Amino acid sequence: MKIRLGLLLLMLSGTSVAGLFSGSLSDRDAGSVHKIAVLSLLGNTLYLDTIGLTVFGNNSLHVEVPQWKMDAAVMEHVVQLLQGERRFSAEELTLASDQVGWKEFGGFVGPSAAGRRSIVDQAHKQGADTVLLVVRETNPHDGAIPPGFGLHNRHLMGKDHVDLLASFAVVLIRVDGDKVLAQQHPDPLTPGPASWPIKASWDQLPSDEQATLENSLKQTVFSRVDGALASMKLTSASLR
Repeated sequence: MKIRLGLLLLMLSGTSVAGLFSGSLSDRDAGSVHKIAVLSLLGNTLYLDTIGLTVFGNNSLHVEVPQWKMDAAVMEHVVQLLQGERRFSAEELTLASDQVGWKEFGGFVGPSAAGRRSIVDQAHKQGADTVLLVVRETNPHDGAIPPGFGLHNRHLMGKDHVDLLASFAVVLIRVDGDKVLAQQHPDPLTPGPASWPIKASWDQLPSDEQATLENSLKQTVFSRVDGALASMKLTSASLR
């Protein structure tokens, strides 16, 4: 599993391997961070998955929810959080997600080399010295957990265990040299209300419950990002 995780991080870091597995920002690197460009690449796909006792009991439903504007919400939240620290400036990276190339590598999906270069190049144009990337990722410990956000229902011993899904990595990249300075991989699953069964169709869920799910998933992502930033020493621990 560690090898597979290393493959994913190599995709994100390019040829620069130094500091690859650092979870927190070193004091030395922290002194070089002045302006952070923030980019979220969680996408618009809502995953509604049920995992049964066997593969025959598995069911997967993917719904496109661009109206949620998940990436825009995450970037706004992160920028406000970083600016509140007053140690550096932060702004959104003005690069559309469809301008970032993707590739599959060793079972993982992540930005391609060209996609990563487009991110770093745009950050350079904006005068940023670092990029904070919130990117969906395949969980290295459980291949049944998809990359992104949604509901994850595990049917065990005759009972449903519904979790809020937020499977992503938070990666800080230095623009000069395209070097990974720190990275975090938050726990992808948070216990959710048992009253949220995964329906056979998204349309079967009333609009008010859809709105509640949207808010709950956004708050879950925000909370996981907050913890990651604190662990990376970009924000104070009190913000966890």
